[in-house]
Amino acid sequence: GYTYGICAFGDYRIEDLDIKVYKDVDGEPVLVKKDIDSSDIAMIVVEPSSTGSYIIEISAYKFVEGYSVGHYGLIIFHE
Repeated sequence: GYTYGICAFGDYRIEDLDIKVYKDVDGEPVLVKKDIDSSDIAMIVVEPSSTGSYIIEISAYKFVEGYSVGHYGLIIFHE
């Protein structure tokens, strides 16, 4: 019954950070929602259709030139 906000933010080395949320359906991940912008902050809002196991995948899609690693933070909240 909750709506969840999921926000991830990258440090100065990450140019594009992405979030994908999957639901575990019979042992298989099914994509529920994904971030579609190209910035170092990714945010999505998810309204789960049912109780279950969900997977949050965070990936640095693109780094600032000269870097291949970085740090990120994650915030999950609900209304």
